[in-house]
Amino acid sequence: MTSTGYAAARADIQALVTLVNSSALLNRQLQSICQLNGLRTSGVKADLQRRIVSLIHDSATDQFRFGQVRASIHQVRDNSQNGRSYPGHQPQHATLHATPPQPSHQQQHHNHLTSAVSTASPRSSMPAYAQAQGYPAPATPGSTYAAVTQQNDRPSHAMPQSINSLFSFKPSPFHDPISLLADVKTCDPMIQNRRTVPITLRAHELQRHLTDPSVKIMVFCALGNTGVQEIAFPHQSELKVNGVDVKANLRGLKNKPGSTRPADITGLLRQRPPSYPNTVEFTYAMTNKKFYICIYACKSHSVDSLVGRLQCGKKISRQAVVNEITRKARDTEIVTTSQVMSLKCPLSCMRLEVPVRSEACKHIQCFDATSYLQLQEQGPQWLCPICNQPAPFERLAVDEYAKEILQETAKSVEQVKIEPNGKWRLAGPEADEIKDDEPENSFNLDDDDVVISDISYFGGRSTVTPARSYQMPSTPNTNMGVSREGSSMPRSAQSAGTKRPAPDVIDLTGSDDDEPSAPPPKRQNTGPNGYY
Repeated sequence: MTSTGYAAARADIQALVTLVNSSALLNRQLQSICQLNGLRTSGVKADLQRRIVSLIHDSATDQFRFGQVRASIHQVRDNSQNGRSYPGHQPQHATLHATPPQPSHQQQHHNHLTSAVSTASPRSSMPAYAQAQGYPAPATPGSTYAAVTQQNDRPSHAMPQSINSLFSFKPSPFHDPISLLADVKTCDPMIQNRRTVPITLRAHELQRHLTDPSVKIMVFCALGNTGVQEIAFPHQSELKVNGVDVKANLRGLKNKPGSTRPADITGLLRQRPPSYPNTVEFTYAMTNKKFYICIYACKSHSVDSLVGRLQCGKKISRQAVVNEITRKARDTEIVTTSQVMSLKCPLSCMRLEVPVRSEACKHIQCFDATSYLQLQEQGPQWLCPICNQPAPFERLAVDEYAKEILQETAKSVEQVKIEPNGKWRLAGPEADEIKDDEPENSFNLDDDDVVISDISYFGGRSTVTPARSYQMPSTPNTNMGVSREGSSMPRSAQSAGTKRPAPDVIDLTGSDDDEPSAPPPKRQNTGPNGYY
């Protein structure tokens, strides 16, 4: 719990630090102090001293927590001087060498409402001896997430909130935090060394959440401890659950703040036996910034369920789109012509299924809802893929104009033309296929549908240029010099007046001296009266 305007005296802080770093406390006493404050008890003496000193500085602005730490250090020292082991049974007449300030009744009431923030790992980090001296045990974290929409109903004269309720994470449509499962842990800057922050989750605490298969246990991390925060892990960090590495991307997209997802650790947690302590270890290094890590039970939402919500949610009406198109066409400073609208999603290059766009987008081109949400699930940026403007989930709407075009066109149609008056028509070769529905539009090479064109004869050979398609009866191929399509015309279709005689053949291999030249062939009479 953070007290407004409170800061421990520098002399008090230095006195505690000097005591911890002195030879008056042995490893056993330092381990006892760490155990009482929820810190790791493993490592050499220097590691134990560093953890306790870090805790002292972290709690310097928290009057209540600083009193706990100071009391634990003095009590362990006094017990070691009196020959008593610690922790152990504490006699009723034992007193602390330096008694911390007694909390007021109002402060005790607040402690039962909110959980104290510390670098300690278990929620049971409040030592039993502190309760004997008049300090109430910290309440367990609230069963509700300190989200943006949550209201605080405590009176205005109450003590300030703890970190658990002072900051929240940027909301996401893919998960809704339900319950905070452990205290928020502070990750102090580590420029040269590496540090591991342990968090313990009891199996019986998880069972009441994991009965619902849509509930996931997720690890969140933030850079700040006030206001709405984006998920951000240290650049050099890793997660382990029960000794197993968590395969999760803790960095997000390069140079894209806010694109990091929380780490899902559900599959690595054990629910039996009920008393099993699931250990979550967060190790980080090489950072000069302070981070805050916490674990939530979250209600997850699939992409399909979100697409269903969009289909039942906001709509951009057809008339609104037509009005926008005609408004731009009336603009005297802009020369408008027909524009091409693609029916393919710019993300997946597949035909649109559920065409959506942001309400703030000025273009009529849409993108597919499923493809867009799948991309945001991997690395949330929430930017329109067409105009690169913000397109968060709550601003997405189904475009009914594009939806109508998709319903009235074949799946093979890839684009349409939008006229300045808002009407649309097919563009490209698909136009003839869809608009004309006559049987002569198509032909099957397996049948006797032949293509007849204007035929010209030159030198006794025909040249064919396809022009129109006709359905003709099957005829055998009688002309060896012309293709099947050009030779299927019946003999009756040829005019007798266009019949030409066979060409003259001149033999140049012979000689005029050897034999006389043959007389020219007699020409056929083609005149109507028998005269030339």
